[in-house]
Amino acid sequence: GALIEIAGGFHQDLTGGENVFLQGSIMGMTRREIAARFDDIVAFSELAAFINTPVKRYSSGMNARLGFAIAAHMSPDVLIVDLDEIDSMKG
Repeated sequence: GALIEIAGGFHQDLTGGENVFLQGSIMGMTRREIAARFDDIVAFSELAAFINTPVKRYSSGMNARLGFAIAAHMSPDVLIVDLDEIDSMKG
């Protein structure tokens, strides 16, 4: 698993929920794993009110929160974290 450009795989025309499945797949999760963790991912991101909104309407912070929530619910054997990416999210 990697926390490098965590929202880089988002498709701007898809909703947040659709992007959870897209990004989860890109990160190596199966559709069944994503579906089982979907509610937890959305709750962790605190974007439930916007999950059916296309991500092109999200702020950069909302994109980062959703991407991080997906990554946080993976179960990788190895996790790579780009600290520069995390520092840039702090502003």
